[in-house]
Amino acid sequence: MKAKTLALLLVLMLVLPTVAQEKTGTAGAQFLKIGIGPRMMGMGGACVATGPADASIAFWNPAALTRIPGGDVFFEDNEWVAETRLMNFAGAYNFGNFGILGLTATYLDYGDMIRTTQDYQEGTLGTFSASDLAVGVAYARRFTDRFSVGLRVQFINQTIDTYDAMGWGVDIGTLYDTGFKSLRIGMAIQHFGGDMRFDGTYGELMRDRSGYIETEFNEYSLPMTFRLGVAYDLLEGEDHFVTLGLDAIHPNDAEERVNVGVEYLMFNLVALRVGYQLNYDFFAGTDDDSFVPGLTAGVGFKVGLSRTSDIHVDAAYADMGRLGYSLRFSLGFSF
Repeated sequence: MKAKTLALLLVLMLVLPTVAQEKTGTAGAQFLKIGIGPRMMGMGGACVATGPADASIAFWNPAALTRIPGGDVFFEDNEWVAETRLMNFAGAYNFGNFGILGLTATYLDYGDMIRTTQDYQEGTLGTFSASDLAVGVAYARRFTDRFSVGLRVQFINQTIDTYDAMGWGVDIGTLYDTGFKSLRIGMAIQHFGGDMRFDGTYGELMRDRSGYIETEFNEYSLPMTFRLGVAYDLLEGEDHFVTLGLDAIHPNDAEERVNVGVEYLMFNLVALRVGYQLNYDFFAGTDDDSFVPGLTAGVGFKVGLSRTSDIHVDAAYADMGRLGYSLRFSLGFSF
C-alpha cells in the first residue's frame, strides 16, 4: 500500500503542473484566487500541508479536512480592497469511516458603481452593481493512516449589471504523512473546470465611431492553480507547538509564487502567526508607503466551551503592496 501511495503522489506531481500551464494569461473569475481564512493568511497562505485549525482549509486543500476530528463551522466577513466586501463560510463534519463532508461559500460584493458610456461619460445614468458567488460541496477520506484524498465541486456565478456568467469548478487535493518525524506533503489543483461566458450581448463602438455593433461576450477560463506544499512541526510540546509551512504555487495566468509561514501555538489557546509571500504581481513597483510587501501576520484565540467544543477567533494582517493592506477577521465553532 505504501508503494502504491508513493506512486500516486508521483503521478500527481508530474501530471498536475502540466495541466496548470495551459491557457496562460487568459483566466477570469479572479475572486477565486483570494486567500480565505485569517489563520491561513496569517501564515502567508502556506497551508496546503499544514492542516486545519478550522474548516476553511477546504478552500485550499480539501484532503486536509481529514485532520478535523469532529465538526467545525467557520465564518468570515471583511471589508476587502477598493471598498469591496468579502464573505466566506465553511462547515465540515467527520463521519468516521465514511469520510468528511464539507460545505463552502464565497460572496464578493463590489458595491454600487457609477454607470458611464462612450456617449455619457459624466456618470449621469445612475449606478449598477456587480458581485461574485461560489458555492461548493467537499468530500475527503483517509485511504491509509497516512494518505488522504479530497474533492470539492463548486458552482460559480458572476454578475455585473444585468449580465450573468455561470460555471463550475473542481478542486482535487492530497495529503501525505511521510512518516519522517512530522513531515507532511500536500498537493492541490484548484479551479479546474469549463470556460465561462457572460450571457447576452453588448454594444461595441465601431472604429469610425459612427455607431455600435451588437457583440457577444468572449469565453474565459477559470484561474486554475497547482499547489505543492510541505509542513513540519519544529516543536511538539504539550504547552508549545510550532509549525512551519511552505507552498510552491503555479497559476495558469501568472508566474510561479512561493508562500512561507510559521505558527506558534501556546497552551492550545493562543496562536501567533507570521508569513511571507513572494513574486505576487501587486508587489511590483511598490512605493515607500508599503510597510513590507508580502509580509503577513496573525493571531488566534480559542475559548473552550467543553471538553470537545470551543469557539475560535482569528485575525490577520497582510501588506498587499500597491493595493494597500488587508485586515481579516473570522469566527468559528468546533464541536
